[in-house]
Amino acid sequence: MPNSERVALTLTEAIVGTQVWNGATGECRTMPDADYEATKNAAVAILELVARAIDWPRLVAEAEWRHHKLHRDRGEVVTNYGGWEPTTLDLCGECLHEALLSHGYEGHTQDWVAEPKVARRAGAIDWPTIVAQMVNHRSPEYRERLAAKTRELHDAAATGPGQ
Repeated sequence: MPNSERVALTLTEAIVGTQVWNGATGECRTMPDADYEATKNAAVAILELVARAIDWPRLVAEAEWRHHKLHRDRGEVVTNYGGWEPTTLDLCGECLHEALLSHGYEGHTQDWVAEPKVARRAGAIDWPTIVAQMVNHRSPEYRERLAAKTRELHDAAATGPGQ
C-alpha cells in the first residue's frame, strides 16, 4: 500500500475510530460513507500539508548522518526495515524514520551516537479530541485564506505542472 494511503487510513481511523464495513456492498455500516470519505480527504490534506512543511534536504541529510554514525561506522548492514529500502548505502528506513522525528534547533543535528532513538514527545494523547476542541479558535479570516489556498492547490493540480 502506498505511504500516502497508509497515512490517510491511519489518520482517518485515529479520528473516527474503527468502523464496520459491509463485505457484500463495501458500504460503511457504522457511519455515513460520505462522512468517512470526507474524513479521509481531510487526512490526505493533513499529509499534503506536512509533506510541504518538511525540509526534505535536511531530512535526507539527517538520515544519512544517522546511518553513517550508527550503521556504516560500525560495519552494520541494515536490511528490510519495514519492507522497502532506499537503494543508497547511506540511508535505510530506520534512519529516515528517526530523522523525520528528530527535533532540535536550526543548524544543528541530533547527536545520533548519544541518542540513536528520538524521544517520542506526543505519547498516546488523544490528539483528534484536542484538535476538535481547538479548531474553534480559528478566525474567520484564516478559514477564508485556507479556502483560497485549497482552491489554488486544486486548480494547480487540475492544470498539471508547467501549464
